[in-house]
Amino acid sequence: MPLSSFYEIKDERLNGRECEVEREKGQIKKIIVEGKELPRKDAVKPVAGAGQKEITAKTDKKTPPLDAFCCYLPQDTKKYLPDKISNFSLFLNKMARYSPKVKAFIIPGRDGLPLKTDFPGVKFEDLVKRKEETLRKTGLLLKKEEGQTTWRLAVGLGGESVYETSLTLHHVYGFPYAPGSAVKGAVRSAIIQEIFGGSERETLMDVGFCQIFESSAESITGSRQGLVYFFDAYPATPPRVVVEVMNPHYSPYYQDTGANFPPGDYYNPVPVFFLTVENARLGFFLGIKKEDNQRIDEGEV
Repeated sequence: MPLSSFYEIKDERLNGRECEVEREKGQIKKIIVEGKELPRKDAVKPVAGAGQKEITAKTDKKTPPLDAFCCYLPQDTKKYLPDKISNFSLFLNKMARYSPKVKAFIIPGRDGLPLKTDFPGVKFEDLVKRKEETLRKTGLLLKKEEGQTTWRLAVGLGGESVYETSLTLHHVYGFPYAPGSAVKGAVRSAIIQEIFGGSERETLMDVGFCQIFESSAESITGSRQGLVYFFDAYPATPPRVVVEVMNPHYSPYYQDTGANFPPGDYYNPVPVFFLTVENARLGFFLGIKKEDNQRIDEGEV
């Protein structure tokens, strides 16, 4: 169906889509595509206090509306979407917004896309208490610690995502947290760097380290499982998600495998945006079986 001249369609992805047309006396009055009315060139709105005068409706170019971005969802799914999606994980990963202008998915908090993460309905203190009660019922000797972020925390940065960078979010509640594997890896790396000068080989010759974490066949204790359990760390207070940026200046140098591009200052920086967490207080839990809770007299750890 050819469109009337008062429609100006810039989004070519709408070509060939099914639409609903409302007519009055044979004239097109409204066209609806994917549940939204197409804007008309002659759309006007009254100006307050201007009597009968009207001006053409304009969009703020500095903050484009959500409709300026594409959200690829099935039509029957869009039909039942609420006005506001409170679960941040669903909003981030299932409602990803695509910009035809830059031909990429735009991370929330950039280019006018809102980034509001108040996590309504989640009582973080009660959640941590319930987690502690559940872990104590396992019969493990439990150690609880709380830690406050001093700057911004990035967890799951390398996970799969249409944004090229990711953030680990709870699959039910949608808030950011630190998985037990991430906590264990961070503690293990800190010990290797601070106590053993970054030497993995020397670390595996330490009995205490091998018993706490785990070790391979080449270690002093042989291949074995670690005795300490590291559990997921949940926020004890509402966390705040913010956009951070890496700004590599030597991308050609980093990507070159043939030594053809020296690390010169004449390259253009290529900013990489990603989500982080700030102002977060996390509840950490460590556990060990009673029979394994023995003093370690050998080694540095």
